Amino acid sequence: MIHACELVRDYDRAAQWCRRLEEWSARMRVEFLNRSCRATYAGILVWRGTWEKAERELVECADRLAVIRPLMVADATVRLGELRRREGRLEEAAEIFEQTAEHPLALLGLAEICLDQGDAARARDRAEQYLREAPPHAVTLRSAGLELLVRAQAALGEQGRATAALEELDGVAELVATTPLRDAAVSPSRGAVRGSAGSHRAGPRPGRTVPRLRRHSGSAGRGHLTTPDRRSR
Repeated sequence: MIHACELVRDYDRAAQWCRRLEEWSARMRVEFLNRSCRATYAGILVWRGTWEKAERELVECADRLAVIRPLMVADATVRLGELRRREGRLEEAAEIFEQTAEHPLALLGLAEICLDQGDAARARDRAEQYLREAPPHAVTLRSAGLELLVRAQAALGEQGRATAALEELDGVAELVATTPLRDAAVSPSRGAVRGSAGSHRAGPRPGRTVPRLRRHSGSAGRGHLTTPDRRSR
């Protein structure tokens, strides 16, 4: 439920579920669930721009998970990579995403870096790879890849393909019926498609593949660089 809320950008509800799971795991003394939940919550803090607090949470969770549940460390580490990307520290972010390449967020993170660096063709290739690995019925999981694909194709001037991806994304928004997804993903994506009309076209450049999606059920929501909440510092 927490991951589903995060995927459709319903961060308020995701935070509520995080608090409930933290309370339950504390009562049942299931620490690894508590830490995994806190890593997810820290990812929400990254989205909201509360970067300093997010980093503290992610580092602490990664350190503790390395001891009690090593296989779950990537849940925290990959979100630290997204934080570094949003801070503009792209080389560090790419290194983290490469280290956590088994996690689906890493694939999307690398695609976002491609967009940040102006390589929309490689971003498109990675987004398409993500969508190939995402089960067709997992509509919330696919939403993150679709949003990225729309932006990449729009940047390349691939108007028809971007419109088709936007229609699928719009269908996801209709299905899950959440205002946050429509406001944070669909509306900006539609704007990107409209803005791409008559834009330049670029030839595709092959990108390295990282086929990992089916091995994880973690969240995957991306976006443009944001400004941190300075009040959190």
